[in-house]
Amino acid sequence: SGSGPRAGDGGWRQRRAESGRLWHVTPRVLRDDGTLGLAEATQGGFPARLRVLLELEGTRLVLELEQNWELVPGAGALLYYLPNGTRVTQGASEQEHCCYRGTVRGFPGSWASLCACDGLSGHLRLSETRSYRLEPDAGSPPGRHVAYRSREVRLAPRACGQDPSDPPKEETEETEPPRLQR
Repeated sequence: SGSGPRAGDGGWRQRRAESGRLWHVTPRVLRDDGTLGLAEATQGGFPARLRVLLELEGTRLVLELEQNWELVPGAGALLYYLPNGTRVTQGASEQEHCCYRGTVRGFPGSWASLCACDGLSGHLRLSETRSYRLEPDAGSPPGRHVAYRSREVRLAPRACGQDPSDPPKEETEETEPPRLQR
């Protein structure tokens, strides 16, 4: 009896899948001794570096990732007081740090910004015309994800001396090549 975009679990996903713009992928973490699922690879904590393999649109991609200390979900510290009035500040531990950034092997100028907290979610940019959003597929077996083309948001260049309160102009462009219309 729900309504809205999430009702029926995934009307938008169904439309993307029908248009050929949604792919089911199962990321694998590469290790010297083979591959592991993401949950297996991170069950003892989040490593400083990850190499993730996934196949997208028929291309095998290897993501070379390292922890991104500039992007910490829920960053900050927990502040509380003990019954005796002592102030205690607790920072996020390395164990909880699950966000990564990096590049895609074989794609110069590529970048990836992903979090592995609960599955792998974030963005991949392979080139100026090829960017993707990746997220866990809630209605599928564990480890399965969905990937779909994302949009590029380009900000107009700022001139020296431009007032910082002037908002930059945005230009949104689909990352897929234009289709011919008849």
